[in-house]
Amino acid sequence: MDILGGFEQMDHRTRVLALIQDIINYGESCFKYLSSCTTDHQTYLSLLLGLYSSPPLSSNSLLHSAAQVLSTFADENSTDEAQALLHRVRQLSSVLTSSGQFEWVDGPLVRAVKLGHWVVLDGANLCNPSVLDRLNSLCEPGGVLVLSERGYVNGAVQMLRPHPNFRMFMTSDPRYGELPHAMRNRGIEVSLAASLSSEDELRIEFIIDFLAPS
Repeated sequence: MDILGGFEQMDHRTRVLALIQDIINYGESCFKYLSSCTTDHQTYLSLLLGLYSSPPLSSNSLLHSAAQVLSTFADENSTDEAQALLHRVRQLSSVLTSSGQFEWVDGPLVRAVKLGHWVVLDGANLCNPSVLDRLNSLCEPGGVLVLSERGYVNGAVQMLRPHPNFRMFMTSDPRYGELPHAMRNRGIEVSLAASLSSEDELRIEFIIDFLAPS
């Protein structure tokens, strides 16, 4: 998969299971951090059992249970996350079949940008320079990622502002080429040399002398 994402044939069942897992994670956080949460545990447990039952429940049954759980969460806590999950349930419930349909699937970099994860691009100097050039705007101070590959969403090209916790690292081996200068100018370089230079040795001696007790 491309690091930004791409269009793939829609898999309705996979989308339902991913949504149920998100709801379960959200429910666990509510029970853990909200002492006032009085959501019916029996309804919540039925959703858990439905996910792992054998034979598995149908997608419609899972979505029905999910809607019940989320309606209670939304009424009690009225959080944006609960409302967003409930909206996703309603959207999937309205889709009867996904045959022949395609949908955009976020790649690992886009997911990291949205969720505030750390991402490592190993061997980045082996990438086509045009691929790395797409990331220049993201590495600017106050930068954004322009997701033109997805096309128009609500009449406009998506511009993603990175989550405050998002970090991106690149590794490269100079034996196989260098990173583009445009990218190197937008980051902090850390070199892992095989041996210390004379300048490095002098710096270490200075630090040792400075820290040594008098």
